[in-house]
Amino acid sequence: MVAAGPTSTIVDRRFVVALVVVAIAGCGSAASPTTSTEAAPPVTFSPSAWTRIPHDAAVFGGEGDQRMESVTAGGPGLVAVGWEGGEDRDAAVWTSPNGAGWSRVADDQGTFSGGGFRGMASVAAGGPGLVAVGWEGSAGDTDAAVWTSP
Repeated sequence: MVAAGPTSTIVDRRFVVALVVVAIAGCGSAASPTTSTEAAPPVTFSPSAWTRIPHDAAVFGGEGDQRMESVTAGGPGLVAVGWEGGEDRDAAVWTSPNGAGWSRVADDQGTFSGGGFRGMASVAAGGPGLVAVGWEGSAGDTDAAVWTSP
């Protein structure tokens, strides 16, 4: 074993001082990340921010009941689902490119109508198209129903 003399103590101190200087220099040259504690401004919607779209009986329905239950982004812009009619309800779908102008999807093949009643309660993006869920029934029997679009 080698005894430590005054020279080894000086070398040890110089080594420690050099490490401290390097550490301080390294910390001083690196950019410190900054964080913000400010909260984002709240989003508010006042009644004056909304515009009522004029009623169009050809699109939104005339006599009888019509109801939009759900809307989602998809297809040509927005897609809304719901139902129309009294006791013999039919499912209904509306589309809009921007929320201001709406069109009713024609039911040329009877997909939304039929004996009894049908209604769509919700719509969402799913797979390559949209998925709507709701109900269909007749004579007091109601079952779940699902519609899909490409």
